[in-house]
Amino acid sequence: VDVNTMDPLARWPRDEVARLLKGTGLVSRLDERRSQIQSDYKNIVEPFIKRHASFFRENSLELFEDMIAFVNGYSFTDDLIANPYISVSMVPGADILNHRSRNNARLLYRADRLEIVVCRAI
Repeated sequence: VDVNTMDPLARWPRDEVARLLKGTGLVSRLDERRSQIQSDYKNIVEPFIKRHASFFRENSLELFEDMIAFVNGYSFTDDLIANPYISVSMVPGADILNHRSRNNARLLYRADRLEIVVCRAI
């Protein structure tokens, strides 16, 4: 995937987002998420990269936003969990089963485990 061709929602102009998503409740969630991403970049990512500069060729808030958009595009979320760091999961097994638009499996979050349940013959 070429991150240079990505157009994550986080980079859309705020007025356009507000117009297109008016009445959905997503505008305030996006504002909160943008603020959290900027804070994480400034307080966590940037200091880490400065301490380990020899390992990084590139460093920018925009690249960090692209990486978040890429990971979220291939992850599963559990909306019942309030903490976004706990609720986003990379599950290659589920991704393999659902590589087409008609999903073959569902990912279920349980209190003590993650389940992949088959929905149709594979």
